[in-house]
Amino acid sequence: MEKKIPIINDIKQYDKKCIEELKSENNYLKQKIELLEFELNRERQQKEFYKNDNLERQKVEEELGEFAEKYHNLFELAPVGIAILDKNGCFLECNRDIARLFGIKRELLYQRNFFDLDLDVIRKDGSHISKQEWASLRAMKENTLIENTEEGIVKKDGKITWINITAVPCNIKNIREIIIFQDITKRIETEKEKEKAEKEIIRLKERLELALQSAKMGLWDWDLRNNYKTWDKGMFSLYEMDKDSVKNAHEIWEDTIHPEDKNHCINKLKKTIHEGKEHDTEFRIILSNGNIKYIKSFGKIIRDKNGNPERIVGINYDITESKNHLRQLVSYTEELKEANIIKDKFFSIVAHDLKGPFTVLMSYVDLIQKNIYNKKIHDIRDDLKIIHKVAQNTYSLLENLLVWAGAQTKGIKFNPEQIKLFELIEETLILMESHAIEKGIKLFIEIDKDYSMSADKNMLQTVIRNIISNAIKFTYPNGEVRISAKSSKDQHLISIKDNGTGMEKEDIEKLFKIDQKFHKYGTKEEKGTGLGLIICKEFIEKHGGNILVESKVGVGSNFKIAIPKEMCL
Repeated sequence: MEKKIPIINDIKQYDKKCIEELKSENNYLKQKIELLEFELNRERQQKEFYKNDNLERQKVEEELGEFAEKYHNLFELAPVGIAILDKNGCFLECNRDIARLFGIKRELLYQRNFFDLDLDVIRKDGSHISKQEWASLRAMKENTLIENTEEGIVKKDGKITWINITAVPCNIKNIREIIIFQDITKRIETEKEKEKAEKEIIRLKERLELALQSAKMGLWDWDLRNNYKTWDKGMFSLYEMDKDSVKNAHEIWEDTIHPEDKNHCINKLKKTIHEGKEHDTEFRIILSNGNIKYIKSFGKIIRDKNGNPERIVGINYDITESKNHLRQLVSYTEELKEANIIKDKFFSIVAHDLKGPFTVLMSYVDLIQKNIYNKKIHDIRDDLKIIHKVAQNTYSLLENLLVWAGAQTKGIKFNPEQIKLFELIEETLILMESHAIEKGIKLFIEIDKDYSMSADKNMLQTVIRNIISNAIKFTYPNGEVRISAKSSKDQHLISIKDNGTGMEKEDIEKLFKIDQKFHKYGTKEEKGTGLGLIICKEFIEKHGGNILVESKVGVGSNFKIAIPKEMCL
């Protein structure tokens, strides 16, 4: 009988072997699965990484876009021409002001070499500047900064654009030179207007040299959401402040605005934000040392993706010198007006003071002509003596007026001297006597013959002559005019009193105001210019004194001339 056990054993061995093979195959599958899972995880991580990397890159691109927009806006907004050249002198970039300054379209400039441009460049004296002398070419060749060089560009129509050039050589990638062109045409024209104004006022002032440096600019960036403003170095220099001492530039900006300009400036900014227009304004700032600067400010709104105002980027620059030049032109205009007023005063004096004496001369000559055959020779001789005396005094008066008029072109010269007041008044009355006699008015000099004082003789004589003439004019026939003087510790007081028509209080206030001429006919319908007393006031003020008026309608007037003693010594 055969044994079965070996077969069973073989089966067991076979099963065991199969199991081992299955286990081995299972392990292989597990490893395969794990490897697949590893690959899947790695692929998932890579996708996540690329996704995050794309987001980060998008953020960087947005920031670069904002920076580029900011740079472009500042580049285009700058109130100067800016050109960026490569190593060969070709235009890499230029802003809109370059085209205006050169008179060439910007798209044509990008196709050209700067040093090949057909530009007629001149100096201030009109002489031609060769290309080799151009500041921009010298800066590139010598590799050195050249700044504040003033040149003129003659356009095809003959007009000249004057520019201030700063050329900065550099080696940043393919950039070789940056050139800044500031338009100073208005400044040059202002200089010419100033020179013209000086000629119009008969060269009373020497020509002032106007040499403005390039306007220093400052850039600012205002974060509207956080109300925070950042400045570049130019702004700190403009405000003469140390950067480290400023935490929030916006607060400094607001605190330094002149109180009179603050509301206007802030409202202008608010209007810019709400209406979305470019910011353009002028204001004054008060520096830490108390000095005041005039600032011109430009700005433009930067908006977010939703169109909401996010920030304002702008430029400030100093226009103080321009404002000062404008004030100078206004001052020259005022001086020209003053020169015309002086001219009018002179002719008024001539008309006012010479008319009377010539009337006397004409009256006596007419009287002699009519009665030459009826008068005795000694009577005619007496009349001729009077005519000769009046003519002499009139000539003296005219001479004094011409001397005074000449002094007006250089300013009135005050020449005090010791004078005998009685003699001065007596000389003056000779010119007034015929008019007084004609009206039957008595003239009294109630002054000691030895009374002396220090004064400008010509000025004082003109003042007394005008006031006495007015007293006679407004005194009724058979009235009287009294001239007196007294001396106190501090001053001389000359009084000219009449018993004529008198004046109302409101009329007295008009006597010495050039813009409120007071015209009134005399008791014999005599006329006047209304400027005599204004001239009197000016002359007495040269002495440091004044004229007081006491008057009452129907009673008369009393003009008191007060001249301090110390002012005349």
